[in-house]
Amino acid sequence: MRDTGYREDVARFLQEELSIAGSNDRLPCPGHPDQVGQFTCSKCRNMVCDSCIHVEGEDILCDRCAFRVAETLGVGVNYDVLQRIYVWLQHPLVLLAVSILVLSLVYIMFVGLVKRTVEGGGKKGVEFYEMRHWALKGYRLRRRAEALTQHDRDAEAQQHFQRMGDAYLKAYEFTEEGTEECYAMWAASALGKEMTRKEDMALDWYRALLPQGEEYETNRSASFAAYRMGRIYQDTMRDLAKAIHYYEMANEMYPSGFIWMPDLDSMRSGAWVFQLAGLEYDRAELLYRLMECYEDRGQFSYADEVYDELSFSYPGSEWTALAARPVAK
Repeated sequence: MRDTGYREDVARFLQEELSIAGSNDRLPCPGHPDQVGQFTCSKCRNMVCDSCIHVEGEDILCDRCAFRVAETLGVGVNYDVLQRIYVWLQHPLVLLAVSILVLSLVYIMFVGLVKRTVEGGGKKGVEFYEMRHWALKGYRLRRRAEALTQHDRDAEAQQHFQRMGDAYLKAYEFTEEGTEECYAMWAASALGKEMTRKEDMALDWYRALLPQGEEYETNRSASFAAYRMGRIYQDTMRDLAKAIHYYEMANEMYPSGFIWMPDLDSMRSGAWVFQLAGLEYDRAELLYRLMECYEDRGQFSYADEVYDELSFSYPGSEWTALAARPVAK
């Protein structure tokens, strides 16, 4: 803040300028020809009226010089325009219009919030929270089952995997048909069947998620289902031809990256369910297993093609390092 002495100096300087202007020929203001110039610009020495002056430190500047100074400083602000906008905004009708606009926006936002809250508390909201409850329960049961497996307590682990599948199936009942949550809960239930060594039933459940026709689109649930079917045929049934078929299908439908990014409505987007249910898998592992099947069948040219894709796409992966071991042909 400048002190009162500075204000007194400016007032004295303005009085001197007024006295000088009175001795001149009372030239008109360049910006307002109908007004008599009362002040002298410190830069261009033109006479300007009181509407065109800008006090910058100890200098009095006209509109043009003030704008040039602002441009030199990198500001580029037309003070005259800003002043006119400020005066215009003080008009009662303008204030009324702006107030109505602001109140309308606030009303629209408030009504939207209330509507969303009411809908969330309705049947649809109850179904969503029920679905989330059972999905979280299935997640906890899976973690316990995996912990029991690590401690060689397979019998108890099997019970927890069965309860996990039942929990996800219960969550499936509260999902809307055709949504990502619906497919994810079904896939998680099928995984529960697979973990309890009911492979035939799991294959039927996984098969229900696969698309019909020869062309496959990017699909998280279908890609996961095809991958798990390939694992069953490779590890349990030793049907390498079918394992290769489903691995190829999973690879074709694999969403690039499987990056799970949170969004503003992530709890309703469906992506969270895949992560919660453990339906993610590493594409590098998928390619490694596909290469392994081709090698076991003696189709080394195809195995080399898959290895090239694996090493190019995932050079630092542990599966790439595992695949680099020498293979007898």
